[in-house]
Amino acid sequence: MKSRSSLSAPSVFRTGRGLQRQRRAMFSLCVVLCCVSAPFALASQTTIQGPESQVQLVELFTSEGCSSCPRADATLVELENHPDLWQTFAPIGLHVDYWDRLGWRDRFATAGNGQRQRNYARAGLASGVYTPGWFVGGQEWRGWFTGQSLPIGNLTQIGSLGIVIDGAHVRVHTANAGLSRIARQVHVAIIGAGLTSRVRSGENRGRTLNHGFVALAQAQAVFASGSGELDLPEADNDDIPTRRAIVAWVTRGDNPVPLQAAGGWLPSGAAQ
Repeated sequence: MKSRSSLSAPSVFRTGRGLQRQRRAMFSLCVVLCCVSAPFALASQTTIQGPESQVQLVELFTSEGCSSCPRADATLVELENHPDLWQTFAPIGLHVDYWDRLGWRDRFATAGNGQRQRNYARAGLASGVYTPGWFVGGQEWRGWFTGQSLPIGNLTQIGSLGIVIDGAHVRVHTANAGLSRIARQVHVAIIGAGLTSRVRSGENRGRTLNHGFVALAQAQAVFASGSGELDLPEADNDDIPTRRAIVAWVTRGDNPVPLQAAGGWLPSGAAQ
């Protein structure tokens, strides 16, 4: 077991509950989920507008090599049908690579995800680096281990984030002067749902793991004068999820705490 907690956790979100393989698949899915070094792109312009109130970024640091993580991953999957999804929170599963050496290589894991978790710890916002590790709005949340509900409510009016995707280009912007003054960096992630892994070694050997809201690709850019522009991030694998979404959030720079977030399902996001 990799978690520093020995507690097993139930579901707790009860109260707010190579390039394309063929052209036909590209158009039916709308989003081109490509092999290594090939970017995502949309066939037409897509706009996502978040609410004026703060949207909490819900982060799960997880690993397919951690025996404590499948329950947490299942909790994340449950959020796909939550009525407040994208309006009060935006979830993202960040797979870390620091357990890969112990018998199973997590194909979704990146060194950057583990670095983000360490940044939280170095900033004094986490008790350590472990999995499964939950953060809500940039704050460590250990309530999951004791069956508590997602701590979201009484959110402040901070100004909305808008996301405009035009082909392989994305622009994130806000009209809120206050948010424009303090935000210095924008982060964008393409996330996938309906993904499964058959684990053949390590602590989860023999298990089929289900994943939702997996960060498949990420990128960041300077956020200045209320906007940031970048190319859609590139995928590191050729997995095609049944649903995909985009999540964006802004920070003060290297400070990991998200000031505001926005997200939404991409076109043809519903499973066919």
